[in-house]
Amino acid sequence: MPNWESNSEVATDTLIYIKLIHALMGLYAWEFIMSLDFEWAVLTGKKKFHWPLTFYFAGRYLLLFAMIGA
Repeated sequence: MPNWESNSEVATDTLIYIKLIHALMGLYAWEFIMSLDFEWAVLTGKKKFHWPLTFYFAGRYLLLFAMIGA
């Protein structure tokens, strides 16, 4: 069983966490960019804004800021 408090184990876990966050950020950035056309259509009025889209936009930008913060 590994010693979870050793410096080498903490360094390994930190490196894994950083790589995971970078991979997830890349995946989310791809999804974010691919759905910009829908957001632009809503903002320019080509698609009608309905109140449930408030949760869509809130979730979209809150997750973006959380990924940047992590």
